[in-house]
Amino acid sequence: MANPTNKKPSAGENIGFLVMFFFIAGGLWLAIKEFVLVSPQVAAATVAGTATVLVSVFSVLWSKRVERQKEIEQEQRRQKIPVYEDFIKFIFRLLMAEKLGEPKLTDQEMTRTVNDFAQKIMVWGSDDVLRKYALFRRSGPAGGAEMAAAVESLLYAIRADIGHENKNLKTGELLSVFINDTEGFLAESETQSRAS
Repeated sequence: MANPTNKKPSAGENIGFLVMFFFIAGGLWLAIKEFVLVSPQVAAATVAGTATVLVSVFSVLWSKRVERQKEIEQEQRRQKIPVYEDFIKFIFRLLMAEKLGEPKLTDQEMTRTVNDFAQKIMVWGSDDVLRKYALFRRSGPAGGAEMAAAVESLLYAIRADIGHENKNLKTGELLSVFINDTEGFLAESETQSRAS
């Protein structure tokens, strides 16, 4: 797996880029000012030509920068998707193994999968995915509403990290993909947690 050696340009780099642009523009402006003393027609033509060249150069440089940033984001997304797919398969197997007649995951398999995912998201996961994963880990093995909410929150963060907007999705909708009666499950889990 390749390391993400490229990163988003910082605010300082962007400011440096703009300062360089204005420094060059300022130098050209001073040179053009000298032309005004020679001939106003030559100065006007020079100003128009220089402005056109500067705007063109700036536009090309900026579009190349934006294009490069998009390439970096696409490559990172390509690296993230298999990591997230493996984890989602793990969640489905954890929740659906009994219903599908598959053997339950052993403690060793669960530990291995969770640790493997943790290592990979340290490199590829967004800040939000890392935060939601930590909440998922803290929810513990007890299950119930807290665990379900943590899983759903993590799944929403994963979807956002690979480019989905999650716009019209409400709490419980992702859970309903693998839990039939989400409202009943959450209500029952809430009642059980209050009783204990």
